[in-house]
Amino acid sequence: MLPITINEIVNRALNIIGEYSPNETPQQRYFVIGHRWANLILARWSASGITIPFYDTLTFNLTPTKNTYTISQNTNPAPDITGPRILSIIGSHIPFGNIDYPLNNLTDVQYYGGIRNDEFVTRPQNVLLSNDAIQTTLTFYPTPDQAYTYVMRFKGQFNYVMGQSQLNQMTDIYNELLVFELALVLSMEFPTALWDQKRQAHLDMLRGLVVDTNQVDMTISLSRVCSRPYGMYLFPYTGGYW
Repeated sequence: MLPITINEIVNRALNIIGEYSPNETPQQRYFVIGHRWANLILARWSASGITIPFYDTLTFNLTPTKNTYTISQNTNPAPDITGPRILSIIGSHIPFGNIDYPLNNLTDVQYYGGIRNDEFVTRPQNVLLSNDAIQTTLTFYPTPDQAYTYVMRFKGQFNYVMGQSQLNQMTDIYNELLVFELALVLSMEFPTALWDQKRQAHLDMLRGLVVDTNQVDMTISLSRVCSRPYGMYLFPYTGGYW
């Protein structure tokens, strides 16, 4: 992935529509307008099912007797951890002593369809990821009995830019698509801008590539009707959980 900032995206979009030449620096108001349109474009992609994934690591401390943690970049309501929307957990662990203890990723059926002892507190061995329109929620089982450190490698969702945001998280194809999508809307913003069939054809090609290669979550979560009749039991025993 090539390093690029949102201001460079705006600058290239303005070059494409002929508002500025490559050796000119646009006025600040162009960047303000470009940032607003870029976020509207990202919101439109999200609404249409196009997800821009990226991979990162998140580390935070668990609080004794607290088993649920919210993650969001929104401020209202304030989340427990400030971070991006989590699409999936690649792997996670709790360092304790000199050992990293992995956590099992639970599905809704495994967590809600099984039998749990919610009063049991010890080092968590399972985690449930869930999302709504506002935030990501992580639920740990068992409930932590002390302040453990939790380390998670995850696939997140990139969905907004601001200021001099670095777009290193986005793959090059999404950067190029954002340049041409932004060029299109800016060509309608400024009457003197250029837009022709050649530019439109390139934009259509990029849209097709992104739609065809966009990752689609094909995971099937079975209902209790389809799962084993005795569910999943999360009772502690000497060797772990069953």
